Amino acid sequence: MVQLSDLKIGHKLGEGGQAQVFALPDLPGQALKLYRADQLPTLRVDVLGELAAEATRLRIEGEPITHWTTWPTQVVSAGPQVVGFLMPLIPAEFFLTQGNLVGLPASFSYLAATPAPMWGAVTLPDQSERVRLLALLAGILQQLHHRRMVYGDLSWSNVQWTADPEPRVMLLDCDGIKPPAGTPVSKQLDSPDWEDLAALPGAPADQDRDCYKLALMVCRVLTRDLTARPSAAGGHTISGLPPATTEAIDRLLTQAAGPAGTRPSATQWRQALQGRAVQQVSVAPRPAPEPAYAFPHKPASSAPQPGARRWKAVGTLAASQAASDDPGDGVRPAGTAPAAVTENWWRRLLRKALE
Repeated sequence: MVQLSDLKIGHKLGEGGQAQVFALPDLPGQALKLYRADQLPTLRVDVLGELAAEATRLRIEGEPITHWTTWPTQVVSAGPQVVGFLMPLIPAEFFLTQGNLVGLPASFSYLAATPAPMWGAVTLPDQSERVRLLALLAGILQQLHHRRMVYGDLSWSNVQWTADPEPRVMLLDCDGIKPPAGTPVSKQLDSPDWEDLAALPGAPADQDRDCYKLALMVCRVLTRDLTARPSAAGGHTISGLPPATTEAIDRLLTQAAGPAGTRPSATQWRQALQGRAVQQVSVAPRPAPEPAYAFPHKPASSAPQPGARRWKAVGTLAASQAASDDPGDGVRPAGTAPAAVTENWWRRLLRKALE
């Protein structure tokens, strides 16, 4: 844990409804996210600590999670009060460097919009590079979902990209991630026009909603339409890709337009965007839960049910055992005494098979 008084706070880098972000001149490559005073009473300090602990363990594509996200790395306090956290500073390559857009965050919206004259001379990734960036985004969500986390507010403002020196994405606002148990550090939000229309109003975010928003991102970027949504009718207009990849993406977009709980997973999206065959996973019906009981458990009755098999340790079979105690498949010649099962009958059966 770091004390706020020990930090040299630089200029403001950005702000939102819940927090402000500041540069840290004495800590190159790091930034400070400081929550507003009205957010502190409801801040989940325990969850923030859990996320910071994950920063040293979670890796994606062989790189630490901080290579791909502005993940919390250390909790910051003012005395006993937690007020914010340290996180990676977004690298310079994630800001546009051409035309009239120099210095602006390279959000995914530039990949979906039609270039405007006011942008000036700007070179953007082609369709194949867009697909690779989307696959990287799907890979980040895939790893979070494998750890039973929910990202929540996937939208234009929360994902940045770079194609130089190589394709890479950066996921922002990771303190809003919902952990496997409990609630996120601060309230998860839905950006305008990124809401899941099939979700129940007021229902907490879940992985299925993450996957729907991922489908929105794929649909909007690859159809070059900032407001497009997946259609249950299929036939999404996607050009510049191999036919098999186009078909796989169109099929997943069609599925994404279905009811909540049925959307393609981040894993399926990553496979399709990488041009690999999508593995369809059939989910078996969940069995009915067993009655709860206190440990140690004692059955209501130890008497065997009629026809039930009773098991004993090897070597404890007795001549007086009932026929239902047969080992193996229970096959026995008619009229054979139970004691014969222990050895002689198996020898006769084997010898007969070899004749």
